Amino acid sequence: MAKRKKANAEANDSNNKTNPAQEQKRRKLNSRRRTTNNNGEKVSATTSTTKSNKKSSSSGPKNRMWIEQCKKTRKVSKNVSSDLILEILISRVQLLDDHGAAGTTTDSENVMNRETIEKNNEEESLAAVKAAKQHDSLQAAAVVVEEGEGEGEAAAAAEQMNQGAPVHDNDDDRDGEDDPTKHDNNGDESTQQLQQQQEDETRSPFIQVVRLTSAKGDRKHPCHLFSFPERPNGDCGDGIVNPYPKDQVPDKYWAQRKRLFSKFEQGIELDKESWYSVTPEAISKHIAKRVSCLGKNNDNVGTRKIVLDAFCGVGGNALGFALEKDIALVVCVDVDLNKLKMAAKNASVYDVDPDKILFIQGDAIQVLTQYRNGRLIQQPSTKNDLPEKQPVVTCHGYTIHALSALPSSIDCVFLSPPWGGTEYLKSGNSGYELSHIKVMTTTRIDKGGDENGEYSGSELLSLSAMAAKEEQVVCFLPRNINGFDIGTCAWKAGYQRKNHIELEQNILNAKLKAVTVYLY
Repeated sequence: MAKRKKANAEANDSNNKTNPAQEQKRRKLNSRRRTTNNNGEKVSATTSTTKSNKKSSSSGPKNRMWIEQCKKTRKVSKNVSSDLILEILISRVQLLDDHGAAGTTTDSENVMNRETIEKNNEEESLAAVKAAKQHDSLQAAAVVVEEGEGEGEAAAAAEQMNQGAPVHDNDDDRDGEDDPTKHDNNGDESTQQLQQQQEDETRSPFIQVVRLTSAKGDRKHPCHLFSFPERPNGDCGDGIVNPYPKDQVPDKYWAQRKRLFSKFEQGIELDKESWYSVTPEAISKHIAKRVSCLGKNNDNVGTRKIVLDAFCGVGGNALGFALEKDIALVVCVDVDLNKLKMAAKNASVYDVDPDKILFIQGDAIQVLTQYRNGRLIQQPSTKNDLPEKQPVVTCHGYTIHALSALPSSIDCVFLSPPWGGTEYLKSGNSGYELSHIKVMTTTRIDKGGDENGEYSGSELLSLSAMAAKEEQVVCFLPRNINGFDIGTCAWKAGYQRKNHIELEQNILNAKLKAVTVYLY
């Protein structure tokens, strides 16, 4: 028997060596056999492919941010009072740009593709606005029913609103707690209300996360209208290499300069910090469209908003607001006069109407404390205020004013505060919180105006909610922001279940760039 096996093996070896065609046929047959198991069911074509797939699938979620990997855990407990439930929406907008198109296609193709890009971005923005409005209508219907009008309608609204929606809770021990709205009827009513208020302030909300349709499933990869090959020295395809020292402007920033401003070559000015902090133009235009439609009340349809950009910088977002037809005025605030001069220069490149943009040199915190519910109030001046007699500065056809030129009213507050430089990703994929944001101010208003200090991102959100009309606040934040922290800070700022709190994934060319938070 052993001799027969040995003879067969030698014969096979001999045939394989002398007949390459037969050897190739044998390999194909073995490959086909590996695609089916003993039951005839299809499996991975090769073992190496299977291992590769397993590796990629296991490592994929580890590289995803909180806003991407947030999954359904369980339903909201019936023991949790509805007053302590705070709903957070997760949405996604998928934008395109052609920042690296120069030199890769012909002029006629560029024109056609740019039109396609603009159409895609406009459709994405309009879809995002529609989805938010639709959800607000469903939520309003559910709230009406909770107040006692039609239980059937409430159930239908809740079913529509939460269909397929994952739910999260930042306190797993809350299920067993009693409803805090149930009190002894023998006590004094005012005392009960005070106790209720104190208890609510000390308790964190039950965060319920709802994914809108746009944020379900994996992000789509757009058809590659342009190829973006990596080139040395920051060349984005137009043959222009990075003229700056690498420690001042890294090559990757120079290569994306047209993503920040499509008209960069026409005289855009940036300082060192702005190269990594400016919002890409496609995203800033989208945010401007969303802001122009912000608000739950239908009464404001057709009215043009006044937006306060509290951290204007060199004008990345401010230009988007100023170029949006449904925004009447953008108030650009920054403490750095040089940045405001650059913003004015950049506005001139885009031919922004001087009547639609107002530059104010001042402390963002001081400006926010000048407003309550969108109205300018009488705020006692401090020794650190910019005096009214300070001369205005004219730059490229625009005027930079002092605090005395603030408008009498605003609608929305836009916040793009400093994230902490390029180190923000060290907080991990879900570890960035508003407490990491530190805004220096010349005056701590809550300490009598006599002490310099800093405000955290949470305090900044609270000030903005009080300053804006109907609590309309928009925040541009890092992609690794923790949504539960946003919910907790929004709760402390006075936002409740009736408010709209939405975290939008800003996808640009299939890459998650940032998260924009809409609150109103």
